[in-house]
Amino acid sequence: MDEDELVVNITSNLVKKDTSINIFSRIFPKKEAHDYVAKIGKKYGFDVYSLGPIKVPPSWGGNASIYPIVLVKSKTKTKQTYERPIVLFLGHLDVVPVTEKEKKFWKQIDPFSGKIEGDRIYGRGAFDMKGGDAAFITAFSLKEIEKGTVVIAFSGDEEVGGFISMPKIISFLEEKNLMPNYVINGEPSTVPVIVTKRRASTKLRIVFPLYKKKVMGVLREEEYESFQGDGNETLHSALYVLGADSHALLTAAKMTVGWKINYLESSSKKWNSVPKSVKISYIDEFPEKEEEIERKEYYYYEGLTKVLEGLVSLPSIDWEAEKSTYGISVAPNIVILDDKNDVGEIVIDLRAMLRDGTRHKEIRRKVEEHFKQFLEDVEVKVGAAVNSMFSPPDSKVVLALKQTAEKHGVHVLRIGEKLGGASDSRYFSELGIPCAELGPSGRNAHGPLEWVSISSLRKLVKIYQDTFDLLTLSA
Repeated sequence: MDEDELVVNITSNLVKKDTSINIFSRIFPKKEAHDYVAKIGKKYGFDVYSLGPIKVPPSWGGNASIYPIVLVKSKTKTKQTYERPIVLFLGHLDVVPVTEKEKKFWKQIDPFSGKIEGDRIYGRGAFDMKGGDAAFITAFSLKEIEKGTVVIAFSGDEEVGGFISMPKIISFLEEKNLMPNYVINGEPSTVPVIVTKRRASTKLRIVFPLYKKKVMGVLREEEYESFQGDGNETLHSALYVLGADSHALLTAAKMTVGWKINYLESSSKKWNSVPKSVKISYIDEFPEKEEEIERKEYYYYEGLTKVLEGLVSLPSIDWEAEKSTYGISVAPNIVILDDKNDVGEIVIDLRAMLRDGTRHKEIRRKVEEHFKQFLEDVEVKVGAAVNSMFSPPDSKVVLALKQTAEKHGVHVLRIGEKLGGASDSRYFSELGIPCAELGPSGRNAHGPLEWVSISSLRKLVKIYQDTFDLLTLSA
């Protein structure tokens, strides 16, 4: 099997392995993808290191485990004395689950079939990022290493932050004296971009007393929808752009200012998503045609009412963030109302370019001060903190990637920031190791009928090979 066939075969087979992860739904990856990578690695002469199973925290859901894996190939072929320079190709095996709403779009294609049709491979994770994973493996399966060492590492929980896999991977690389000189990530993009910057993500938990009270008025109900600028569903909070997209929860908060809120339901179950819809009911104390409407006594939540009012002006906070091509996005998503214990919670995903990791605490303080203008007893907590990725745009790895991409017919549109979520690259950029991201082309990451371009995967194999040679042979 030549490289053109191998990259298609590996991508399709990886897609067939269900590696869905969602903490809130207690969904975690199965081990089959890890085992498949280990089998392929051994077949093509890699040193294979399984770093799992790693138990997830009890709060994540019982006995589930994560299965990171590392493949190594070096000219020296001696496991304890790997030759430098070392180039790390970094990917992840986990994928976002297929939602119930999505399934209607997958009627003709099983999302875990890895179906090949024309220039496309369909399936959940084909684009994000099992195509890139397959390109890594293929690039160095049949290639002879002339100098240096190639390391291929796959995390198992990137879609929820990489907090389980990445510390283990870094610890392993340090122990084996395999910390890389350069990192290349194969995260995908709809257009050819070499990524050197990504915004940080701060998960904020707004916790407050509900303060259940009574009021006379008319009960009204509304439902609001979220949409991207092109009319499609907004699914990922990292893609939400204030002013270009509509946000159901922010809209609901604005449209009900002054009314007493007695019910609120968000469709979102993930902290890094934008709710597709939000249902809200409220008490209108002063109906316009009062003589035609019978006013009654209803319960409402005073605490929730005031916190929602605070949401309206939340984006106006001075975040003191670094300059970002895509600005700052503030996406409230999960809503929890615990009537029994008189406690409410709204989860917010903030995306901003934070050069200093300690800024998460400063953000927490500012958000708490903001909400205390509306409700004194509110408390803001940091639920998760993902730092920004910063890497020099003129580093050797970036220039090598650009040179080889152009050589193989991929015109790089720009070098710098990408609109989208965080990636595992930040764990290495924080250590001062130059990182660059270039992946395959395709469409619909995290969405219906996700696919990756076969021709782009084949080009990517050559790009990775030639980039590795430029970085190692010239050293």
